[in-house]
Amino acid sequence: MSLTAIIPAAGTGTRLRPHTHSLPKALLPVGGRPVLAHILEQLVEVGVDRVVLVLGYLGDQIEAWVQEKYPDLGVEAVFQERRLGLGHAILMALEQAGLEDGPGLIVLGDTIVRADLSALLALPGHGMGVKAVGDPRRFGVAVLGGDRIVELEEKPENPRSNLALVGLYNFPDLAPLRRGLEEIVAREKRTRGEFQLTDALVWMIESGEQLTPFLIEDWFDVGKEETWLETNRALLADAAAPAARPGVVFHPPVWVPDDAVLADCELGPDVSLGEGVELRGCRIENSIVGEGSVMADCRLRDSLIGAHSRLSGLDGCFNLGEHCLATGGNPNDTPQR
Repeated sequence: MSLTAIIPAAGTGTRLRPHTHSLPKALLPVGGRPVLAHILEQLVEVGVDRVVLVLGYLGDQIEAWVQEKYPDLGVEAVFQERRLGLGHAILMALEQAGLEDGPGLIVLGDTIVRADLSALLALPGHGMGVKAVGDPRRFGVAVLGGDRIVELEEKPENPRSNLALVGLYNFPDLAPLRRGLEEIVAREKRTRGEFQLTDALVWMIESGEQLTPFLIEDWFDVGKEETWLETNRALLADAAAPAARPGVVFHPPVWVPDDAVLADCELGPDVSLGEGVELRGCRIENSIVGEGSVMADCRLRDSLIGAHSRLSGLDGCFNLGEHCLATGGNPNDTPQR
């Protein structure tokens, strides 16, 4: 049976500017690959053969990237012109993709979860990914009764549980979800001005559907600069050490693509380089360097460097978008390509 995944990825990523001025959040590099690559890899492994993308800001880039990198995957794009909430986005996907029933997964396009998705698919009822968090007020929160979710709250001021919904859902049958979404839209049921998925899930509980918690340990976020670097560190932890190169010192974990050009460099720990990067005389730690960037004589730490930037003589912590030109010395020394 065909297995569909709906991936909402219409967000603008305002907290990640300047990077999201030119690149959608789902395609930001982390752990050596775009966020969406980490998500799709797990979905394909459990048999997903169709993906419905809910897109908005810079959505053309996402659609083109998925079609290029996953040519054997059936890909459909739904553009959410009006930002009316996650519930509205998913209902649009169900309607425009003609999904009346059958199995389906929902995975948020900015959420990386490390979990056994085959175990999620095997749960009784509808599986909801949850994780215990210190401050659940920023999330949808699940209240358990035995082995079921019996109540859900969207960003409650006084949470009755510390179990946050992580943005990973399995529906053995999408029909009850669609009915719940249609119901909240028909009733103009909004929370904080938007149609929320959480409210449709509450309708499902009240209609007798079984919602089953699926406990998650590893849940990673790229919502802001600090968590982007934290996620990069976590994803690199299991990366294989790069092959030795003359004149280069690695302090693993480090992600280095085969086509990177490195000379007289010291890299790591926790450094991720994009394809086509050229570094000469650089010392870099706890940083992400976007594809095609060229750098000389830089000492960077805790930095995010956008793609195709040209940097020279910088020393410190930097957050630079794509195509930046910066030098800490003579402007004529800026690396050329």
